[in-house]
Amino acid sequence: MSEGSSGPRAAPPQASNASAGRSKYALANWRVRWRVVAMVALPSMAAAFLGGFSIYGDASGWLANGRVQNLAQLDVSVVRA
Repeated sequence: MSEGSSGPRAAPPQASNASAGRSKYALANWRVRWRVVAMVALPSMAAAFLGGFSIYGDASGWLANGRVQNLAQLDVSVVRA
């Protein structure tokens, strides 16, 4: 038979879920509940982490300003004496 004839054809090979080019850990394979948890928990943890860095920087600056103020008062008392 020639290629153009209408004879029985073989079915195209079916790709399995694991080898379809998707990871089994892809977000599309997660249940909706876990997707929502991931979409809420991960940004919240990142915000808390970055907020902690900001608070630490502000506290360090506050302590440094206190030391500078103490030195300025000490300087004033030394100059007057």
